[in-house]
Amino acid sequence: MKKKKRTAHIFVSFLFLSVSLLCSSTIYAQNSTVNLNYKDASFVEVINEFRKQTGVKFMYNLEKVKDKRCKDLTVKNIPTKRAIDIVLKHFNLAYSMVEGVVVVKEQPEEPQTKRTIKGTVFDETGGTLPGVTVLIRGTSMGVSTDAKGNFSITLPNQNENSLVFSFVGMQTQVIKCTDDKPLKITMKTYASQLEEVTVVSTGYNSLPRKDMVGAYTTVKAEDIMMPAYNSIDQMLQGKIPGMVVVNPSSRIGSTPKITIRGTSTIFGNTDPLWVVDGIIQPDPLPIDASSAITQDMRNLIGNQISWLNPSDIETITVLKDASATAIYGSKASNGVIVITTKKGSAERTSIRYSTNLSFRTRPNYGMFNYMNSKERIQFSKEAYDAGVRYQSDPLPQIYTYEGLMAMYNNRLINEDDFMKQMKRLETCNTDWFDILCRNSFSHNHNLSISGGTQKVTYNASFGYSSNHGTQKGDDMTQFTSRLNVSTQFTKSLSITFNLSGSFNDKKGYGPGVSPENYATRTSRAIPAFDENGEYVFYKQYYGYQLNRTGQLEYGYNILNEMENSYSKNNSKNFNVSVNADWSITDWLKYQFVGSIAYSMNNSESFAGEKTSYIEKNYRGYAYGSETSGSAKFKAALLPFGGELATNSTSNTSYNMQHKLVFSKTINEIHRINAMAGMEIRSEDNKNNTNTVWGYVPERGEILVSPTHPTEVTPVGGTVPISCGPLDKLYK
Repeated sequence: MKKKKRTAHIFVSFLFLSVSLLCSSTIYAQNSTVNLNYKDASFVEVINEFRKQTGVKFMYNLEKVKDKRCKDLTVKNIPTKRAIDIVLKHFNLAYSMVEGVVVVKEQPEEPQTKRTIKGTVFDETGGTLPGVTVLIRGTSMGVSTDAKGNFSITLPNQNENSLVFSFVGMQTQVIKCTDDKPLKITMKTYASQLEEVTVVSTGYNSLPRKDMVGAYTTVKAEDIMMPAYNSIDQMLQGKIPGMVVVNPSSRIGSTPKITIRGTSTIFGNTDPLWVVDGIIQPDPLPIDASSAITQDMRNLIGNQISWLNPSDIETITVLKDASATAIYGSKASNGVIVITTKKGSAERTSIRYSTNLSFRTRPNYGMFNYMNSKERIQFSKEAYDAGVRYQSDPLPQIYTYEGLMAMYNNRLINEDDFMKQMKRLETCNTDWFDILCRNSFSHNHNLSISGGTQKVTYNASFGYSSNHGTQKGDDMTQFTSRLNVSTQFTKSLSITFNLSGSFNDKKGYGPGVSPENYATRTSRAIPAFDENGEYVFYKQYYGYQLNRTGQLEYGYNILNEMENSYSKNNSKNFNVSVNADWSITDWLKYQFVGSIAYSMNNSESFAGEKTSYIEKNYRGYAYGSETSGSAKFKAALLPFGGELATNSTSNTSYNMQHKLVFSKTINEIHRINAMAGMEIRSEDNKNNTNTVWGYVPERGEILVSPTHPTEVTPVGGTVPISCGPLDKLYK
């Protein structure tokens, strides 16, 4: 019994001691002060220091507070209880005391209070404005005004107290909502933005979109820019409704054929009229392509805007219907394409550089369903065995199955040789695409500098392009430069000065040479080289007018033709124009446009004495196969040298325009637009076409005189003496 009483006494004493210690600890913590000074610290750092200074215990969820940090926390000689309030409030946290322990918890969310704002939006004339976008500032929540300009929007809490009003062509407004009263908002016109959106250039004038009549389409150049093309006319393909752009050739720099709303003429010119900054661009002088040697030159001369760098273009407007003829007359019967170039802007100096790099893979036989050499020989064998009739007897040669059969039938080869040669043809598989085409790399570079002040603005640009086609020998190089300076002399008078220049150099092929066409049409059983690496000349029949002994044979190898013939073109263009705009009154303007443009185009096409073109048309025998004094030599019109055709054109055009533009609004509901003008245009064209025979560039560019008709001796009977292809020389 005494033992139990002693145990109870000890337990009561221990409990009293614990409570006394806890109370003394709590009293000590509450009577102490706290000093903290942190620029940037985590929650855990601050609480650990707090615990060291006061001994107060904290309980918290580490996952919820590990990312919390404080900045600029300062506590100086603050009592513990108040310090706890300050520190936890700084971290946006709450707490409760449980048996002397600070239990940290998240701050309870305040209930949101919503309110509804209503109002009406008007324009400057006092009319209601439907379709205005009303957004809560800083969010994507919003509404649009109804047909009567009214809106109603609910703000989620008191902090969202601003609304943003926006509309196309109007200044954006931000309105603070201090109370729930209905709002009345008047939207003001943003003049510069409205003008940018609606003004359309017709070349002679610029009109608001709503004042335009007839069918037209306007696009921005940046929206149709395609790095694979180097001229704006090619980029228009598929971009303008009613316009058909056809590229007749895969050649670099080839001019596409453009028709607007169908063909307007059967035999005449179907090209549209091009207008750049109000100046009608003259058509390039045509080249007489009746001769085979000048046919490729026609593909190289380009069109009216070949000189223009696409990167210098701002907008393109296409006038499609008969209303265009009211402006430009009968020239516009095929449609009008109006180009507006870039101008300077009154902002800080801006330097822009852009480059386009393009890589084109050459064609290959995997793209086509063509026979290989074995299939081609098998097809010829089946046709021959079936008794298919040929237009003429096959020419005996080892490079075709028909030629081998002709040699075998004429006992020129035995059966073993026939089988050996046929096996060689079956395994030849000449890759003409690999021989005549290439993987091409092209690059374009453009540098522009623009800027200015409120009085003077400028825009200068420079362009360089080096383009290479997938056909070997198809190359083009172009340099362009342009300067635009605009000066606002007075509030009513402004003058714009434009200066541009370009240089273009293109290379092509001689008469009858088209590498890609040859690769797609020639049998793969025909080799390009023999066992020694020399050219293989595939034989064909032809007739020469001064040799009546029968069908003649000539050898053809396209690599030989490409080495000994060519065509090339280089062109230069220089333009200067001045535009003046004088506002006489608010409703009457005088506009002046003056320009001078000079262009020069030099084309050259050559077929050398080693080509099949010279053999068939002027000589009648293979190069180097006859000696001087032989019968065939005496019958040759051109025993030495080749044919060179040159064409030089120059165009100087002058343009002067005087215009009075009337635009007046009456009672804010009627508007009258009128223009009266006078234009003077003049063109001075010069064309020099020359053809020389006997040209030998590899011998110092000498000329060897052709045989005079009186000295020609036909082979195989009497033939009326005629100059033939040399009629232009002797008649």
